[in-house]
Amino acid sequence: MRRLNKLGARKEHWALRDVSFEVGRGESTGLLGKNGSGKSALLRLLGGVTQPTSGEIRIQRKVSGLLTLGEAFHPLLSGEENAITGAIVDGLTRRQALRRLTEIAAFAELEDFMDQPLRTYSDGMRLRLAFATAINIEPELLLIDEVLAVGDIRFRYKCMRRLNELRESGVSAVAASHYMGQLRAVCDRALWMADGRVRAMGYVDEIVERYERAMEETAPVREPGGMAAKRFGTGDVEIVDVKLVNAAGTASPQFRPGHP
Repeated sequence: MRRLNKLGARKEHWALRDVSFEVGRGESTGLLGKNGSGKSALLRLLGGVTQPTSGEIRIQRKVSGLLTLGEAFHPLLSGEENAITGAIVDGLTRRQALRRLTEIAAFAELEDFMDQPLRTYSDGMRLRLAFATAINIEPELLLIDEVLAVGDIRFRYKCMRRLNELRESGVSAVAASHYMGQLRAVCDRALWMADGRVRAMGYVDEIVERYERAMEETAPVREPGGMAAKRFGTGDVEIVDVKLVNAAGTASPQFRPGHP
């Protein structure tokens, strides 16, 4: 990728400006940065969803993308139909997609739900299906946008192990995430994005450390002591109280299954 730029619509706002980097065979590059820094815009350009205003993209590998939560999935189709459609969109023939179904369902751990419409799936189930579909089409380049937090912690580790197996087999990846531990686990290098530009690029441990240090330095300072000492984040929003209420709107300490 060389001097990639993407001009936003309506007013002159560059979503990406002078972004240049390379990803070799079997390499995995992480994208980190605040919301709006250009991570998703960059992945969409790499996936061919949008086109750059200027610059050049050269991809010589078969691309499989996890850009959003089952972006190509339809809620009225079954899990099986969506998996087939997703595999075909990513370049497989229908016959090839049908042969992959068993592996997709098994990895997603959705064998008992593949005939159910997607609208009955939880967000975690949809993500698992999307992830399983993307990794079972023999990809050469994976594009991953904020979907490393798939399902429960056991399933997340399963996904990270699979990503590392793919990387060892020669599959390349570009992954965006706010979870620094996951980027460290699956990436070799990292790009720190800020305001559509690459602020820093290098080995993932080095870039993550610099990014986290910068975020700590810009976070509001609070006086230690009491609950404040245990809080984290920017402090822009605070949760001051939580209540569980029943159907009548009354706070209650206990609930029975099936009763709101």
